[in-house]
Order: sequence, then C-alpha cells, then structure tokens
Amino acid sequence: MFRLIGMGLAVLFIAVGSALMAAHKALYYEEVEARVDNIERICAMTVTFGDASSETREACSNSSDWSEIVAKPHSERRKVEGEATITVSYLSPADNQQHSATLSFNGRDREFYEINYGGMMKILAHTSEPEKIRKL
Repeated sequence: MFRLIGMGLAVLFIAVGSALMAAHKALYYEEVEARVDNIERICAMTVTFGDASSETREACSNSSDWSEIVAKPHSERRKVEGEATITVSYLSPADNQQHSATLSFNGRDREFYEINYGGMMKILAHTSEPEKIRKL
C-alpha cells in the first residue's frame, strides 16, 4: 500500500516538475535564429576488429572519414561519441542587440553531426537576460 502511494507521489512530482520547466521556458524564452560562428568538435571513435578494439580521440574535422561518420555515425565496427562546443551569435529579444554565447552538444544529439560553420540554427533566448540561451 505504502509502495503504491510512494510511486504515485513520485509520478506526481515528476509531472509537476516537468510542467513547471515547460512553463518557465514558455514564459522566459523566445525562439530566435542564430548563426554558428565556431564549432569545436572532439570525437572518440571506437573501432572493433574481431575481438580487438581501438579508440581514437581527435578533432572530428581531422578525421579522414568525417563524411562517412556524418552519413552513418554508428556501425557494427565503429561507435562514435564526442562533444561539441558551438559559439553562436543572435539578436537578443531582451535588448535587440547582437550577442554571442556557447551551446554544448554530444554525440547522441543530431545537431552534433548536422551543424555547419556559418549555418543557421534555432535557439531559445531569454527575454530579459541577453546572454542567456538554451537549446531548442
């Protein structure tokens, strides 16, 4: 009986927390276009040959098979993980001025593979704090 009440309270707590986070995002953030000014991607690739595997960690753009990684990041022989720090510039709704800030992505985010230098992406910019942004 107590276990059922506890699980119900946990679900209620998660639901209320999610609703509050969504309300905060809707009230204080506005969707804006941002230009990608810089990308620093680091890839960790694990390649398996039979029972042996090797891991390399390097800047993704240095990889000779980056186009293959973008097309098919994971295969039965290769697993790709990594981090990307992206600098974007955007027009802030808080003060209508140009600002720049950074976002972080990892190898599980589709943006990690899709974002290109000079490209455009949508972000969430804070409506009263010009330097504050979030991923969409």
